[in-house]
Amino acid sequence: MFVYSLSFKALSGALRSFLIFCALGCLFTTQGVAADFNTGFGYKITALYVERSYDNGSQTTSALMEENLVEPEISLEFLKGDTDGLGLGFRVGGSQFKLTKQVVQFSAAENNTSVVPPVEIVEMGNRVSGTYTYAVIPAFYRYEVPSNNFGLEGIIGEVFYGTGQTQISGEIYLTKNCPATVISGAYNKTEAVSKVKTQCEKTILDSNKSTTFQGVQAELQGSSYSVLIRTLGPKFTDNGGGVEKDVILGELSLIISYKF
Repeated sequence: MFVYSLSFKALSGALRSFLIFCALGCLFTTQGVAADFNTGFGYKITALYVERSYDNGSQTTSALMEENLVEPEISLEFLKGDTDGLGLGFRVGGSQFKLTKQVVQFSAAENNTSVVPPVEIVEMGNRVSGTYTYAVIPAFYRYEVPSNNFGLEGIIGEVFYGTGQTQISGEIYLTKNCPATVISGAYNKTEAVSKVKTQCEKTILDSNKSTTFQGVQAELQGSSYSVLIRTLGPKFTDNGGGVEKDVILGELSLIISYKF
């Protein structure tokens, strides 16, 4: 049973896109093509990279957020049955993400003999969250597994490419090349983070855009379940707060799902 829920407000735009993708998928079913509806959850390592340019691109600043969370996952899969060998499929799916931790790179000022950790992963009170839906075409290879006690039927490796809708909102501190990240005296984590919050630019993310999706996936396929490892992520331009920024969202997921 799928016990996780996504807020209607957060999914309103993404859900519309997902329903459109499902409608496209129904074209397959009307032609007698089998479809698998998968619901489950995944342990996801999510990274968000944001970069802003100044002076016509001659200077840049950037930020990185990272989060490890269990999140819900839904997908509708076509043309990936129990046939061995090479094949092409069609998949629509969606999930959500949220990040509260920033990765801040510190450095010691010239002639500073203090020990300064190169990277800190800290919570600074800002948050970025969003949802995505996608429709992709996987190119895969399936190997049938001999009878076993685990109900495992096949092993599948694939690469995929397609389109989707990504909604994102929140705030992020742009820490690269920020003077607050250069430590001139003894390092104190609390003081260093406080300086970042007061001296580094905090920019707004606010987008709901069509984006491309691509990635790779390895799947253990059972009769009523699947376990898979997947990398996935869109790249787009955000104009939240009237400031143009390049955004890359990347996920590495271990997903367990049940097939209906």
